[in-house]
Amino acid sequence: MTEKNNIITDYNEDPDNSPPFVMTESSRMLLESIENLLGELVSLAGLCPSDEEFRYKYMDFLNLYDRFQHEVINASGINTVCSAGCSHCCCHWVEDVNSFEGIIISRYLAEHHPDLIDFVIESFRQDEEVLESLCGLVEKKIAEYSSFTDDIPDKYDLLLSCFYQLERPCALLDKNGRCIVYPVRSLTCRDYLNIRNSDACLPDRINEEKEATLIMDISDKVSELLEILHRRFDYGDDNMSLRSLLVRYLEMRIKSSG
Repeated sequence: MTEKNNIITDYNEDPDNSPPFVMTESSRMLLESIENLLGELVSLAGLCPSDEEFRYKYMDFLNLYDRFQHEVINASGINTVCSAGCSHCCCHWVEDVNSFEGIIISRYLAEHHPDLIDFVIESFRQDEEVLESLCGLVEKKIAEYSSFTDDIPDKYDLLLSCFYQLERPCALLDKNGRCIVYPVRSLTCRDYLNIRNSDACLPDRINEEKEATLIMDISDKVSELLEILHRRFDYGDDNMSLRSLLVRYLEMRIKSSG
């Protein structure tokens, strides 16, 4: 199970399972600035993610978010081993990506890597087909389990685990394993940290008992504000996977420009 912390109090309530997060006065001020900035974006109902003002304010939010994360990690004495080019976790089927993040990432890709759009769309479509084909296998396996045990794994968790072990790299990685949309990468990607050993992120070690990953959430208020913005711009089927969102928004950009 991935270690998950919610930064609401000074320390994590279960320090035996994961490192405690320490909030300094500086990080509290950053958190307040983050909440205020998101609140401002929510109040500007006339803006959409394609507007320059929205994008600039969101980039300010990401900068504050990165500073907050860095300060909390340092104050907590947590050592992360994530580095440029280390992309094991990029084989995950990334979930919980907000609609406006998909819009902003697709625009960034169109502006900075227009020659890669067709490749990204095709690669992500293939990934969707692979995930769909795995669904049948997972359902069959769960049916087999249920015939002799009540300890049935969660269907979706098992599906994502199987996909990860196929080691299909994200199409947003360059040949050196670096993210080509790194400045606007999703919050899900930003929050996923390795605190022990980079090899522990390898897909074939996903089911080992001692996990090395930590997901750094921020606060309930930030989550609520992000949810409001997501719902405001979600015009699809509520599919929040990175691959599916980017296929949708990249294709929308192609149609609108044609």
